[in-house]
Amino acid sequence: MAGIAASSALVVAESILALTPIVIKKTPLDPISAIWSRILSSAVLGAIITTDRHMSRKDWVGAALLGYTNLLHIATSYESFRHLQAGQAMSLLYTYPLWILIFETLFLGEHITGREFGLIGTAAAGSVLLNLDAGKTAPAVSAAGRAAVPTWGIFMGIIMSMTEAGMHGLLRWMGWRDPAKSVLVVNAAAGVWLSGFLGLQQLLGKTDIGLHTGNLNDTIWLTAFHGLTQFSGYWLRFYAVPRLSVVTYSILSYAGLLASYLFGLAFLGERPGWISLLGAALIIVSGAVLQLTSHAGGGGAK
Repeated sequence: MAGIAASSALVVAESILALTPIVIKKTPLDPISAIWSRILSSAVLGAIITTDRHMSRKDWVGAALLGYTNLLHIATSYESFRHLQAGQAMSLLYTYPLWILIFETLFLGEHITGREFGLIGTAAAGSVLLNLDAGKTAPAVSAAGRAAVPTWGIFMGIIMSMTEAGMHGLLRWMGWRDPAKSVLVVNAAAGVWLSGFLGLQQLLGKTDIGLHTGNLNDTIWLTAFHGLTQFSGYWLRFYAVPRLSVVTYSILSYAGLLASYLFGLAFLGERPGWISLLGAALIIVSGAVLQLTSHAGGGGAK
């Protein structure tokens, strides 16, 4: 029953978080303001809801690592989606289930079979095919005053994917069971890192980087959206992290890619081609085979 609840939580979480690329492309706010809106709304809600406020020495180390990884993930996601078409950036992001398997085999001692790697890899290939046709009606949006640079967007997309996987591994290492605590720590620590970064920029005389909140109404609506989607999405995702095996978590993560494809169809006017449909089929079939043959359908963290 716990495994079913965690699996359902992850599918819902990935579907909610699939709205993020739409917001990145549509928001009129500058990236720094949007990032503050995202991390502060989640940190405040996490602080209100969490019932676990204990922090050991290991927790403080983990908090620093998680905050830095989260801030890097958010910043690179904004850059990737601003310099690439939506489908290209999503294809890069959804290599993160493969990075999860690699990182946690290397650093956490997880045992992943060749078959499991192969099926997750097949789903990753499906994610590339799924997005070959995506984003053609939603061109990349460059950062203010800069032209879109696809090679930079690709590099940022790879970092975006690796940092998403890194947060998963760090949270499994920490072993926290209260997802509200995880959301609080991940975002509050990111806020500390961001404050330090902006302070350093000020010392270096780069006054063009900072909090440039635009229209107040836009800021309020974006913050409300972040409070609803980012907090709830990551709460559900972090609920699943210690309650699902690495393999199950990885394959179910592709629910977000399928959802983002549907959102792109609904909100960005993207239309599927037969290659995209083939990619979706690969993801679905790989997930079905993996779940039917896997012996680790609901394991938790070691």
